[in-house]
Amino acid sequence: MGVEVGAVKGARRHRARLAFRLAWRDILQHKGRSLLIVALIMLPVLGMTGVATLIQSALPTAEERIRSELGSAAAKLQASFPPGSVQHPVEWGITQPTPIGVGETPRESADVADVVPAGYETLTARGGMLYIENGAYPVGVQSLDVLHPVFKDRFTVLEGSAPAAKDEVLVSPGVLRDFGLEIGETLTLLDTDLLITGTLRAYGTDDGLPVVYLVEGHPLVESTNQEGTPFSETIYLLGGEPLLWDDVLQMNEQGVAVYSRAVVQDPPPESLAPWSAWSVGGSTQYVSLMLAVVVGGVLALAGISLLAGAAFAVGVKSQRKTLALLSATGTESSTIRDVVVVSGLVLGGIGAVVGMILGTAIATLIAWRSIDSGQSMFWAIHLSPLILLGLAAMGALAALVSAWVPARSVSRASAFAALKGASGVHPATRKVFFGGLAVLLLAFLIGGAGVFLGASSQDPDIYPQRAPWFIGLIGAGALALIVGTVLVLGKLVDAFARASHPLPPAGRMAIRDASRNRSRSVPAIAAVLATTALATLGVTFAAVSMDYSERNQYWTSPDQTLAIGLDPGAFAAITAEEAQPPLDPADVQEIVQAELGQPLEGLVMSGFELTCAQESCERLRMVIHPDNQCPRTDLGNVIDPEDWRCEQEEFVGTTILPAIAVGDEEHLRMLLGHEPAAESVKALKDGKMVAFTETFVHEGEATFEVASVGLSAENFEEAGREFAIDAVVERPDEFFGVGGIMSPLAAKALDLETIETAVLMPYPQDAEPTFLNDVQAELNAIADGAFVRVTAALGPDPALRMMLWAIAGAGILLSLISVAIATGLAVVDAKSDNATLAGVGADPRFRKLYAASQAGLTALTGAVIGAAVGLAPILAGVPVTKGVALVIPWLPLLALLIATPLIGAGAAWLFTRAKLPMTRRALLQ
Repeated sequence: MGVEVGAVKGARRHRARLAFRLAWRDILQHKGRSLLIVALIMLPVLGMTGVATLIQSALPTAEERIRSELGSAAAKLQASFPPGSVQHPVEWGITQPTPIGVGETPRESADVADVVPAGYETLTARGGMLYIENGAYPVGVQSLDVLHPVFKDRFTVLEGSAPAAKDEVLVSPGVLRDFGLEIGETLTLLDTDLLITGTLRAYGTDDGLPVVYLVEGHPLVESTNQEGTPFSETIYLLGGEPLLWDDVLQMNEQGVAVYSRAVVQDPPPESLAPWSAWSVGGSTQYVSLMLAVVVGGVLALAGISLLAGAAFAVGVKSQRKTLALLSATGTESSTIRDVVVVSGLVLGGIGAVVGMILGTAIATLIAWRSIDSGQSMFWAIHLSPLILLGLAAMGALAALVSAWVPARSVSRASAFAALKGASGVHPATRKVFFGGLAVLLLAFLIGGAGVFLGASSQDPDIYPQRAPWFIGLIGAGALALIVGTVLVLGKLVDAFARASHPLPPAGRMAIRDASRNRSRSVPAIAAVLATTALATLGVTFAAVSMDYSERNQYWTSPDQTLAIGLDPGAFAAITAEEAQPPLDPADVQEIVQAELGQPLEGLVMSGFELTCAQESCERLRMVIHPDNQCPRTDLGNVIDPEDWRCEQEEFVGTTILPAIAVGDEEHLRMLLGHEPAAESVKALKDGKMVAFTETFVHEGEATFEVASVGLSAENFEEAGREFAIDAVVERPDEFFGVGGIMSPLAAKALDLETIETAVLMPYPQDAEPTFLNDVQAELNAIADGAFVRVTAALGPDPALRMMLWAIAGAGILLSLISVAIATGLAVVDAKSDNATLAGVGADPRFRKLYAASQAGLTALTGAVIGAAVGLAPILAGVPVTKGVALVIPWLPLLALLIATPLIGAGAAWLFTRAKLPMTRRALLQ
């Protein structure tokens, strides 16, 4: 009778059950280590699922967009851009203008009411801005029947009741909060008393925005024209047939923008609407942010996985004898490996599931509280099961990969050596080392391909379509860089051990111990490496972003100055008889000094006298020679934002200061922000113009035009008077809308009248937060209630700087936490080594120094290599991101490189016990 030697039926199931039972027993026996691994997997999954839920909740669906814009209306129309332009199908505020040739007169836009298709009922909304309390505080006003059934889902009365008369209004909660009013009290706008009957919430709009909702057709809205902020008119279409994309394009031809329910629900194909070239996907902020998120996510997940790997390595060492007994009784090496792998799978699965549940719950609570309080940050709670499960699976996979290396190592270990407590020294295999070199080469090839694709896609018409591809390639290259670096760390540690002879005994022993216990030292170094790379990425990204923000800051006047217009109601559609006389500069300075309580000298700026009539105002604009015009694509996008011809041309005359100033050397110094060059001073005295950018000067001459521009929706423009003057160029420290300066004699030679237009004063550093509003109210009072323009140039927003440094600080904190965890694991794993040292007579100080050297080696090696790995994605991202310059924050990086090993070594010194409990000494095979 033959002997059956085949596999037992159900052997795999039995083996899996045994592996699970042993793994679960080890998990319960070592609760502290198990909880650490669960927490290491749970925290990144919690963060990723929470962020994913918040991002999804912040992105509106098509129906939510429609609800916030239309309610249940079919469409709305607004004359908002030149005829012939093409709007974005969904983001109707984004338009692609039709180029206008030199000397051509733009076509007039049609009246919105004239393009309303037949078969629709209409509702008309008018909106603008007025000022409460002598014009100091702006408030939006909107005239619309907000309680019409078509707006049932768009507007909700929160408190109070609907208006019953023309002088009764609903307001947003922001009006009550900002102005200290209550329901039943009276609000005064332009000497018109309005009774507040209740509060109204507009879906998709922040409750904090102060808005007053007037009855439809209220004449007060049209008064915004006299206040310098022209009202907009929107017509809602109710009922009728759906407006399709062809209908939208026909109305675009007449200068009318359309928000159509049918188009938003079913946008046209890109072949019919090439809007992607001017979508957010091509912006510098979008590309840089996505690069940081993708690469940062890769580094964070790698760091957590490697820390978990170090914890598994320590755990495997503690259960080595149990696994060796199994091996001695005939258990297959694959079963021994499965015990550790199942442990990783169970702990990773628990951490991933708990992290997904907690992350989703916390994000849901945050979004719900925000929506309930009337904030517009989130639209609704959007949960994507596929994304959430995918992120949880990534966490579980990270744990599985973390457990695989120590599992493979213990399954190949000698059972005899493990049972007698000895550990051997096994050199790093050449196969792993050369595999790591191959992965590093692949990383540079993938990352290089991403850089090449991004650098060759700078044409703004194709940049947005290719952005996801080169971002993904650079992210994949960062992941391969981490993997390849980890694979070569074993040989690197061996090289350190061979070169450790000059070091003192404690340091030499620490390096040799790291080489002997690579299953523990390599994951620990790699974990510090990954988290240090993440911290380096965060710090450098913050520095690059702040540099970009400062270089692209929109200035209204020279840095740290207060600019006050002397022409009340400027840019308002008023006749000469209705215009307020200019303010006296002495009165303006006296008000500022009285509010501040200290003397503050100002400088009066002059410009050309430009007049306004009921329908139009004169405007001054620079005439750009064709050779100096900014190169653009067929779709009108700027080809190269760094091209000197594209600098600031659209910002001239957009601030309180004159488009061309008239003054002397003192005015030139103030506008430049530095001491003017001798050539500029001489040119000013010789009757020439000092231009502030090369764009305005061609062959030593600057040309500008004074033309009448309409203030109505048609925005007509008449042919203007053109002037030419010899000019030199000197760049100011900041560009704030002034094209240049000439002397009063030069202005007189051009037969142009001048007028005092603004006062520039240094902004007081110790000013109270309400300083600007208080000054605004006082100035409006002396202007008989007319609005006086006041702006302060205070530089980049400090909140942005704080936010960016908070991101960097979080990365540094994560790096230090990883050092602390790696140090703690090393201290736990080195108990038997310390017992051996104590047994051969080593004093406590030497043992503490030995432990500190171990931790310092791990932290220093990981920090130095991690800093280089963290800088690599930045070096790859700068060439593919438009307008971004490489800025390396050497001081924070140096502090990180110094603090990381010092904290690791110090923690190991403190937590290594001088008096050891009784334990078996480690033996060396």
